[in-house]
Amino acid sequence: MKAFSSPAPRKILLVVILVALLATALTACSEDIPVTPAGYTASGRAELDGEPLAGVAVFVNGEIACYTDEYGVYTARELEYGDTLAFALEGYSFSPQYYTVRGNDYALNTVATADGQSPPEPGPDTDPEPEPEPEPEPEPEPEPEPEPVVLDAPHGFLFCYDTSFAPVFAFLLPSSAESVSVKVTTATGVLTGTTGPRNDALTLSSDDNAVSVELAQVTDDTEEGTLLSFDASALVRLAGGKFSLTLISRADGAADSASAEFHAEFADGAPAVGSLRMEENT
Repeated sequence: MKAFSSPAPRKILLVVILVALLATALTACSEDIPVTPAGYTASGRAELDGEPLAGVAVFVNGEIACYTDEYGVYTARELEYGDTLAFALEGYSFSPQYYTVRGNDYALNTVATADGQSPPEPGPDTDPEPEPEPEPEPEPEPEPEPEPVVLDAPHGFLFCYDTSFAPVFAFLLPSSAESVSVKVTTATGVLTGTTGPRNDALTLSSDDNAVSVELAQVTDDTEEGTLLSFDASALVRLAGGKFSLTLISRADGAADSASAEFHAEFADGAPAVGSLRMEENT
């Protein structure tokens, strides 16, 4: 009988050599492929005396990247490690004035101080603020205009007939309003007019004054405002019974406030139910 030598040691040696060659090739490939890190995102909020400050320019490496919005919030994207964020707005200083990007960070906040005031102390987690360059003495800023008062819109609309079956429309005018502009839209055109809590009539006319109607007005003060009621007989006859109203509260130093459009439909003549007509004292 012939004796055969075992091939196992030779096969094992070949496998070891192949694995070593494959590992070397993979290492060389990985060294040839460049690794590009994803851009970082930084955001935060600019404040002045605890309130959001809009319009602050946010610089990245000396170029404007974005501005803070009405809530004082900004977001800068596609940043690289080591980029410098800085803040600027004419007439203000910021603390901290800049940050160095070291990764994604969503709390890079800054506090503004009007020029001529002492800046707040820097927080423990902020980058040190560089020494500011000397600046010329700023001119005094004008006093900001006060925010206008916003009026409530007229509300509580009512369309009905009075005891003599005359068509009536009424609404509540806010007590802070000095007058109300009335816009009436009919199938044939638009009429406008203005009245106040102490008037006894409302005159509506077209833009060219070719059409004009006068509505008697009754005023009643209530806890919720001034109730204005109008005899709409002339308007119903002119509009054929159908029209819509839009009212605007007005007052000096206050922002106008418009109501929603309300639609009214009256009988063109004495009101009726089926074939029965309603007459006074019946």
